[in-house]
Amino acid sequence: TLSLFLCALQKEDLSRTLPVPPENGKQQLMFEVPLNDTGSAGLGISLKGNKSRETGEDLGIFIKSIIHGGAAYKDGRLHINDQLVAVNGESLLGRSNHIAMETLRRSMSQEGNVRGMIQLLVLRVRKEPPPMNGWMDGWMNGWMGGWMDGWIDDLKKLQCWHICLV
Repeated sequence: TLSLFLCALQKEDLSRTLPVPPENGKQQLMFEVPLNDTGSAGLGISLKGNKSRETGEDLGIFIKSIIHGGAAYKDGRLHINDQLVAVNGESLLGRSNHIAMETLRRSMSQEGNVRGMIQLLVLRVRKEPPPMNGWMDGWMNGWMGGWMDGWIDDLKKLQCWHICLV
């Protein structure tokens, strides 16, 4: 008897976390969001453009709200206040908010509709860890917790098959 276990991440959950320099407290996340069953609703997010109060410089576009029933709502991985950094591999950084919005619209109307999904790279502010009771808790949660969180999330997304050959 030969037993074999095969495991793979579900295709729609192949997002990976790539750390951004820790001093800015943000993490970079990439998601492929399926669009095919939402029809003309598209991604289903409303966006806001942030500007510097001092210089008036555009600081990027952020998710203002997620519309119930839209693709982003059904997917569940995008959050309010996520900053859109790239769409389908095209960077939005260093562009005016107007151009960034146009890039997103163009990508949704052309590439997104053809592929049935859209790839988004976002920056998200890291959540503050809960207060620690002792130095060991702090070490375990700060070092091990941060390292283990991504692996635990990935383990939850595994599809496994047991194949038994007699």
